[in-house]
Amino acid sequence: MRRQAEGSNAHLWEGEGHMAHYLFQGGYAPEAWAGLIENPEDRTAVVRAALESIGGTLEALYFAFGADDFVGLAEVPDKIQAAAVSIAVASTGRYRNFRLTPLLTAQEMVQAMQGARQVNFRPAGRM
Repeated sequence: MRRQAEGSNAHLWEGEGHMAHYLFQGGYAPEAWAGLIENPEDRTAVVRAALESIGGTLEALYFAFGADDFVGLAEVPDKIQAAAVSIAVASTGRYRNFRLTPLLTAQEMVQAMQGARQVNFRPAGRM
């Protein structure tokens, strides 16, 4: 029987690795808005269920004014599952400019900066 992990990783099962965080954002296509006006609904449960179906979790979902109609934060087990949910959403044709952006913690970014010191790179236009 699996046992829930404790502490800051309480969302994971014991023995499972770190889940990646993603920012998702986008807008509704006109057909989606028309359907939502006709039958208004809170989409949170639908989004949560989609993420849970691939082993992920919904951390937050917000609606916005401007270039994007919605933004959210999710945890997803790996990049393959992230791509799967992104493809499933985009394939409906009901969204515009749907984006899924991987996020790094501050500590992960520090590790990336430390690793950048090891990269041998010549910028364009320099010999």
